Amino acid sequence: KSLKTKEKPKKVKPKWKIKELDHGVFGEINVNLDVSPDGSSIIYPKYRYGENQSLGFDIWEVDIETKKKTLLTNSMRANYPKYSPDGTTILFVAHSNSVSQLFIMNRDGEDLKQLTSNKEDVQIITPAWSPDGNSIAFAQSDSDGFMDIHILNIETEGTFQITNSSESDAFPIWHPNGEKITYTGFYNNSPNLFTYDFTSNKTLQNTDLWNMYKSVQWNDELSTVTAM
Repeated sequence: KSLKTKEKPKKVKPKWKIKELDHGVFGEINVNLDVSPDGSSIIYPKYRYGENQSLGFDIWEVDIETKKKTLLTNSMRANYPKYSPDGTTILFVAHSNSVSQLFIMNRDGEDLKQLTSNKEDVQIITPAWSPDGNSIAFAQSDSDGFMDIHILNIETEGTFQITNSSESDAFPIWHPNGEKITYTGFYNNSPNLFTYDFTSNKTLQNTDLWNMYKSVQWNDELSTVTAM
């Protein structure tokens, strides 16, 4: 338009102030970084050279103000990092020989603890802490290829399954009271939101759309689930 009218293009001020904290290849196709509860830092997976010059993801933490970056894992093919509700512990998924395991560690990367003992071709994605920090919800695909939502008790390390489908369930989101989980069910090529109630053991379908992508997070301000 400016070429036709000979007018200078209108300059639009940016709405947000953007500050680059790091650059590289982060996560996978899913956005899986996390902001600390106090808002001071971000953890994220970044593609890098590890042992024997192998390429894979590891977990980094960056201070938002100072931009100081700290490598928290080394050659673990780590992904999906999540701060615990109190911000002292970090949960993540690591891979070895095509098998996924859940791990937790201190915020400084010390005191690494493996929570699962999976064997064969088991894959874990999108883990999420319960509001009280005692349990973890995650999507797991066993050797049969079916991906369902599982719950792990951190103290006992016992797990139980809350969905059972030949199609995929993923992206679990805890409700603030810890009594429900909303997740994305990828059924009939049409992802939709579903909510599982622990008190009644029942599941409610929340949406009936053809173009849903995934559940993202709980919105405290609106008491709703944000989705894409």
